[in-house]
Amino acid sequence: MSRVFVGIPIGDELRNKITNFAEEHSIFPVRWIEGKNLHITLVPPWKEANIDLILKRLETLEGAFSDVYLEFAEVGFGPNERSPRLIWALGNTTPELNDLTKKVNLLLEFEPPEKDILLHTTLARFRPETFSDFKIKNLKEKINWKMRAEKIILYKSKLRAEGSDYIPLGEINI
Repeated sequence: MSRVFVGIPIGDELRNKITNFAEEHSIFPVRWIEGKNLHITLVPPWKEANIDLILKRLETLEGAFSDVYLEFAEVGFGPNERSPRLIWALGNTTPELNDLTKKVNLLLEFEPPEKDILLHTTLARFRPETFSDFKIKNLKEKINWKMRAEKIILYKSKLRAEGSDYIPLGEINI
């Protein structure tokens, strides 16, 4: 049984902006997420044995969502500012992103989220106990990062000593 999740991969242009951001903020003692692992989670991880069935269900979304745009407005510490463990980019959720999230959850026979999805992508991780050593403890940087969601991916999560690696099992152009 594999630990899987559904996400939107971060496109090349936005990935380059994130890489530049990481280089400009190398003062932070964090583990920056590898570009190939950057994503927006639509369905959180679960254990799954029947990958073919999940992919078949997701394939029904082919070409169904052409207007899902993502706009990130701020980079900061999260998910709790008092006891953070990551650096993330946050944005405003659109009705189209919520519709896509609900549709994917329903197709996979999960209860759709009651609240709007929180548009975010994790840029870096760190151990919460190391935050007291950070020279800068306040990070609220305004950004204007945009991308259009072109596909969703069923990822397999593989734990490694240096952090998780996300392996695409199948992708669907939306």
